[in-house]
Amino acid sequence: MESTKTTYHHGLSAHIGALEACEGGILERRPEAIETVRRLSRSFRGLRDAPDEPEAVKLMEALEETDDENLPARFRSALPRLRELARGMSPAKTGILLVDDDPLMTESLKGLLGDANREIFVANSGAEAEKIIGEKDVSLVLLDIMLQDADGRNLLEKFRERFEAPSMPIVMLSSKKDPRIQTECFALGADAYFQKPVDPYTLATALASYLQRTADFTRLSSRDPLTGLPNRDAFAQAFVRASSLSVRTRAPLSIALLDLDLFKSVNDLHGHGVGDAVLRRAGAVIGRCLRASDFFARWGGDEFALLFSNTDLPNARLTLEKALKVLRADVFEFGGSERNVQITFSAGVVPVEAGASVEQAVAHADRLLLKAKAQGRSRVLAEDDSLMRKRKILLIGDGFSPTETQRQLELLGMSPLYAADSAAASSILSRTAASLVVLDLDLPGVNAFEFLRSLRGNAATARIPVLALTNPDSRDEFVRALRAGADDCATKPVVPTELSARILRLLK
Repeated sequence: MESTKTTYHHGLSAHIGALEACEGGILERRPEAIETVRRLSRSFRGLRDAPDEPEAVKLMEALEETDDENLPARFRSALPRLRELARGMSPAKTGILLVDDDPLMTESLKGLLGDANREIFVANSGAEAEKIIGEKDVSLVLLDIMLQDADGRNLLEKFRERFEAPSMPIVMLSSKKDPRIQTECFALGADAYFQKPVDPYTLATALASYLQRTADFTRLSSRDPLTGLPNRDAFAQAFVRASSLSVRTRAPLSIALLDLDLFKSVNDLHGHGVGDAVLRRAGAVIGRCLRASDFFARWGGDEFALLFSNTDLPNARLTLEKALKVLRADVFEFGGSERNVQITFSAGVVPVEAGASVEQAVAHADRLLLKAKAQGRSRVLAEDDSLMRKRKILLIGDGFSPTETQRQLELLGMSPLYAADSAAASSILSRTAASLVVLDLDLPGVNAFEFLRSLRGNAATARIPVLALTNPDSRDEFVRALRAGADDCATKPVVPTELSARILRLLK
């Protein structure tokens, strides 16, 4: 809704600018000016789906339908009211960057382009312009070719190479009349080229038109069509800006990845229509629990990403836990009580390290998200959780797949240690505090049950949980292992995911 309102505001501003440019001709009843008003009124129909602005639509319709004789009077009453409506709108502020080292020129442009719904940034040098565009949300750049420390064409080239600025309108200003410079600017990616001195109405209307088209494109390309939330690309661009600002101001920045629990079962049991509705509802419920400064996006599938600007890890986690509590209490009703669905999420939240890319930060959060899933779902895990301190798991024998087992345990934040026999195991236990022992009962050269009893008889290892791996169909081994002090048993060959699940249960 906000992006639609922004698009509408830019479109209305562009139409007002064009109407102002032909005001003199209308008052003199010039045919070409009258025809211009008719065209502008007709073109305004494309903005009629904008929210809550029926008056502007009616005013434009009246201009289109009024006869030539009465049009000047209708025009004189409609134009001031259209200006008031544009000023009274409150969409998200649009950032415009003015790059010019002439203070008189920048003040003049600020007065020309100033609007309650616009934020004007001024850069007097190329270096300052690069800093602003990296930290601020800029929607359009007005760039002078001649700067004291840079050539505007070089800046134009740099801006077009930036990840967050490939489609941002860049309008060049120059006092040079050389057509080769103009051609070069267009080749480098300029959207327009104005020669100074420039007609203020033409420039203002052109910029409003560029902003309208950009806002419309952004609304369509940066939004997830199902939930209406920003999509992955929009999140990546927001991350670049927030990360740059965090480094400069040394303010904390946290990132989280959320995944709806057991969402596949919703699609399987109730159909994809209900699944889509659940995604929309979950996004809306979680979004209402966040601050205006939090950037919430659909990452893909049933995953959502969150960026917490100027927020440390404890406060980011607190916000997520509040959202989880609200979502857990919400019942999704679809087509009767037999189709009611209750949804929760699992989440991992981490601080963003200086210099980290969005892919690295998300991968970091994803590791904790997977641990949250493995620990029972419907929970938020932060990097500083005591549960996340690496625990050493001693694997004795060869009754497991080392590579896959290691991957599973490291995924859960654990550190696997390996011992081929009892002597190696005893050596490791004498110098390392293991959190759990996995013991293959087929130990070479020793009675595994005696070794297990020795662990239980040693004060240093007596309380370490032990998971024994028994041979298939050997009930006797199972019973003997439990009597010797094992806390749990699993039959070989043990699947790594099952092994991880049993380890997690014993560690709790």
